[in-house]
Amino acid sequence: MSYADFVEKHLSVSSRSGNEWACLCPFHDEKGASFSINIEKGLFICYACQERGNFAKLAAHLGVDGYSGSGPGRDDPGLAAATARKRIGDVEESLAAASDQKLFPIDWIEWWQQDAARYWADRDISDPKVLADFQLGYAVEDDALVIPLHDHHGRPIGVVRRFRNPPPDFAKYKYPKGVKISHVLYGFAQAASLERLDRLVVVEGSIDALKAWSFGTPAVAILGARASRRQVELIESLAPTSLLLMLDADRAGRAAEKHLVEDLRDSGIVLRRPSKWPASCKDVGEMSSQQFANTLQSSSRVRHSMKAPPTSLVP
Repeated sequence: MSYADFVEKHLSVSSRSGNEWACLCPFHDEKGASFSINIEKGLFICYACQERGNFAKLAAHLGVDGYSGSGPGRDDPGLAAATARKRIGDVEESLAAASDQKLFPIDWIEWWQQDAARYWADRDISDPKVLADFQLGYAVEDDALVIPLHDHHGRPIGVVRRFRNPPPDFAKYKYPKGVKISHVLYGFAQAASLERLDRLVVVEGSIDALKAWSFGTPAVAILGARASRRQVELIESLAPTSLLLMLDADRAGRAAEKHLVEDLRDSGIVLRRPSKWPASCKDVGEMSSQQFANTLQSSSRVRHSMKAPPTSLVP
């Protein structure tokens, strides 16, 4: 029995996009299809309950005895070598063509995570928990750090590639097609999962946010030089006790800070800004752990009239 035949026989298929099929998860009760399965590789993942594995695990869970699936395995080196470059190039098309519930091809994140730690260590981001929580990876073919993006429910919606050694006049970042960056608050899902959020740092770039997390401080990134109304709403919904504005130390960063202060003045969140900034650093991504700690300690309150913060997350 092929993987496709197995899925059609034993699961409730919601949609099909090439080899990636969305189904109702057999590991928990759900109404929407959070379970993605690759009928070529024989791999699955549920983005709601986080169950993942191969068809052998799935068959055992479903009580299907004696199952032997057909199709190329994920560890087949010939297949990996032949399809790696094509898969790297196809991801944006897959995401742009997807419907409201965009899903990664199952093996992408795990593929990109192979041996990724040593490349991220070059950016002083080596905490295994940060690497795992943010599903950070590395694309060999592009020599690029891979940064998955998630919506505010924690569902993957695309990937950003940060090229490590781009040629002159070549963009350092490549953002996914079909994803509205202004609707994404990077690090939101990770911050929302914390039981307490006494202090939250807001920065411009994803790597700035990752650096703050690696230093032990929750952070979110607006992925640009100006926070959108949607991003402001997401920050408000997190309701941190205090929000430390650590945007880039340049004209655009100062303008972005000014707009954020105005947009959040009635949020009920205590706004703070650093009074000292290391002269050698443009952003948090360039700071050492000691420089970051010193900058945090130098923060002072931005005073505005305030009202009570919201109590629920953005729906």
